[in-house]
Amino acid sequence: MRRQRQKEVVYSFRAKRTLADKHIPFEVPRGPEFAARLSSVVEVIYLIFNEGYSATSGDDLMRPTRCDDALRLGRILAELTPTEPEVHGRRSSV
Repeated sequence: MRRQRQKEVVYSFRAKRTLADKHIPFEVPRGPEFAARLSSVVEVIYLIFNEGYSATSGDDLMRPTRCDDALRLGRILAELTPTEPEVHGRRSSV
């Protein structure tokens, strides 16, 4: 489990560094772009949780850090989109 977590930290660090190097801002899209992306974001958060709850590969049956990450991301998304029922409905299912 420790080795898997180390890989996740490395990937996260690389992703953050790439975004910073390319000066890509983190922002919530607006208008039609927001609606188009929301379902995908919600689905990815759900898939992250599922992978943590029941790992599809590796030695560990569960990966609690992935579950925690999905729950954290779900809370952030719910705070950013307080009026979106899709977000709150999916968040309640994890």
